[in-house]
Amino acid sequence: MRKKKSSSYETPTDAELDIMKALWKHKEPVRISEIIEELSDSRSWKSQTVHVLGTRLEKKGLISIDKSNCFHTYSPLIDENEYMRMESKALIDRTKCTVGKLVASLIDADGITDEDVAQLEDILHSKRHR
Repeated sequence: MRKKKSSSYETPTDAELDIMKALWKHKEPVRISEIIEELSDSRSWKSQTVHVLGTRLEKKGLISIDKSNCFHTYSPLIDENEYMRMESKALIDRTKCTVGKLVASLIDADGITDEDVAQLEDILHSKRHR
């Protein structure tokens, strides 16, 4: 996957993000029909809808569309981890909070599991011992 070089990007809409999530699940370029199938439980989109959203994502620099054969294929230009880093940084910049405050607010939310806590502990432990 070719990665996007810039650390700034235009934030995708929720619908566009659904397409990004579908693309991140695949290692190879994905056809529109595969995206529709991947999202069929949550979205009842036609191929034209995916095409329009894909074109918007391409203009935002988040995906590439290979138009060299009769079935266009879509590939992400940014991986999911990089997207999460950029969104987190944007949130911290926008709210002027610290990483610690952001993590604390997430921990205070009711949705955190013991597995999440263990994962955070592992991350912090490995960060300390670099």
